[in-house]
Amino acid sequence: LLFNQKGGQLGEKDILEKKLLMFNDVFADFVNGIMFDGNDVVKEDELVDLSSWSHYKGDDSKHRFQDRDVVKLWKKENVVISLIGIENQDIPDKNMVFRVLSYDGASYRTQLVEEESRKRKKNSGIDGELQDIFPVITFVIYYGEEEWRHETTLHKRLNLDSELKHYVSDYSINLIDLKKLSEDDINKFKKDFKLIADYMVKGSKHKADRIDLNHPEEVSELILRLTGEELPFEVECEEGGKNMEKFFEPMFERAEARGKAEGENCLARLISLLMSEGKNDKIKDVVENEEIRHGLYKEYGIQ
Repeated sequence: LLFNQKGGQLGEKDILEKKLLMFNDVFADFVNGIMFDGNDVVKEDELVDLSSWSHYKGDDSKHRFQDRDVVKLWKKENVVISLIGIENQDIPDKNMVFRVLSYDGASYRTQLVEEESRKRKKNSGIDGELQDIFPVITFVIYYGEEEWRHETTLHKRLNLDSELKHYVSDYSINLIDLKKLSEDDINKFKKDFKLIADYMVKGSKHKADRIDLNHPEEVSELILRLTGEELPFEVECEEGGKNMEKFFEPMFERAEARGKAEGENCLARLISLLMSEGKNDKIKDVVENEEIRHGLYKEYGIQ
């Protein structure tokens, strides 16, 4: 089981959003679209995965962990340019600015600890390259239907009096509200994330055949969970020409045929359970492998 920063179990949408952005090509496409007007500045082979967990000691002296969604180092020729984190949100969070401040602060704290360790090794005669502290950048991607009305700066969230503002450092979050992206904004992305953004803005009016995808299954799953709609893809027909086919339809058609042959509705029930648990990767095996299928019937108590 996976859990979020509040200790609750992660939902399927959370997992799918995180899974898609874990791919370096999708992550780089997003960053280039937001930061560099779509220019290919960040290369996928320059990104290095980091652990999403960080540790901190609270004011009550208790040690706690916090979990980010996706975090990567951007390196060029072994020199770190920046740490970039992405947080996915399906509902507005009035305390998002505090969460991002906590994540970013933990990343800077980790750098300071590592810098001190490198200095000690250097003073002990152990070779090691010293690097200055690098910037930490966090983006919050908002997928939700409800309008985000919460404040995105620390000053506004605290509702500070004018006398205090001078003494409290401000902090802002980089909120990317997908439904508010313009056509120009969407066109700065190139592949998988472009389709996600375009679909969130245009819904079913979007035509999937206009964009090549590197990860069609992950994109289709995420859109299915975000919008309830299956994503159509252009496929070659046996008799020639092309036709639009929904990604999961062939699986369900095979499932229906096998279900009729078995004279039962068990397969449909099993597929429904697997999808509700986010186990779409098992559906193909269930449809095509009788041993796996009947093993899962037994596991889920389906008769």
